Amino acid sequence: MKKNKLYGMITLIIGVMLSLTFTACPPSDDDTPEISSFAGTWNASSGRSIVFTGNSFNYKVNSVTQYSGTFSVSGSTITFNESSLGTASGNFTLSADTIVFSNHTWDSSVNGTYTKDTGDTTGNYAYAKSGTTYTITTGTSHQTIQDVVNAIRTDASGTACTIQFGNGTDVLDIGEARVQFEGGTWGDITLTGKITSSNSQALRVESGISVTSTADIANTNSSTESVVVYVGGTLTINGGTVQNTGSGYAISNEADNSTGTKGTVTIGAGATIIGGTYGVE
Repeated sequence: MKKNKLYGMITLIIGVMLSLTFTACPPSDDDTPEISSFAGTWNASSGRSIVFTGNSFNYKVNSVTQYSGTFSVSGSTITFNESSLGTASGNFTLSADTIVFSNHTWDSSVNGTYTKDTGDTTGNYAYAKSGTTYTITTGTSHQTIQDVVNAIRTDASGTACTIQFGNGTDVLDIGEARVQFEGGTWGDITLTGKITSSNSQALRVESGISVTSTADIANTNSSTESVVVYVGGTLTINGGTVQNTGSGYAISNEADNSTGTKGTVTIGAGATIIGGTYGVE
C-alpha cells in the first residue's frame, strides 16, 4: 500500500511539472506581419517603387510597371507570384515606415530600402519615356529634380532627346531646386513644357552641352543677381518665355573661370525674354 501511495505521489508531481512546463512554454509566434501592414506605396532610390494593395503588388521603375501579381508573407520571407516569372521569394524586414528587401531571386534590382509614401511630394519627381521624349512630373519616387535629369542622361546615353517639364498644361514648380545640364554624355537636348524655380539660377547649361528650348522657364527669386538660365555651353531659344519675375537676369552668358570662354546664345524671333541679359551679343 505504501508503494502505491508513493507511486501516486511521484505520478502527481511529474504531472504537475509537465503541466507547468507546457504552460510556461506555449507554441512560439513566427512574427508574421499582417498583409495589411504592407498596404500603400513604398519608394526607393533610382525611381523604384512597390505598391501593395490587399495581397497584390505592382513593382515600378520611374512610374513604369515592371512586374505585378500577388504576394504572401511568412515570418521574414516574402513570396511573389508573377505570371511571367512564376513564384520567387526573398527576405524582408518591416517597420512602420520602412521595408528592407534582400536576397530576392526574381530580380535583384528590387533589393534595398523602401520608405512609405506619406503623400508629401516635396522633392518627388519622376520621368516617363516615349521614344526619345522624357516627361518630368511630380511623382512618388523621392528623387530630386536633378536625380531625374541625371537618370535621363544615363538612359539617353548620348543620343538626342527631348525633355518636357510638366504634363504639357501645368507648370512644374521645383521650388528652391534648379536643373543643371552637365557632365557625362549628353546628346542635343530639346526643352519643352513649363518650369519655375526660386533658386538663384533656375537652369544651367554647362560647357559642352547644347540645348534648344521652346519651354516656358521662370525664376521667382527676388535677388538682383538671380538668373533664369545660366549659359556656359550652347543655348538656342526658338520659342517660349524666359522670365525673371524679379529684378535679376533672364539669361547670363559668363566667361568660364577655367577657360575664359563664354557660351553661345541664340534667341529666335519666336522667343519672349523678360528680364535683363548679360553677355548676350
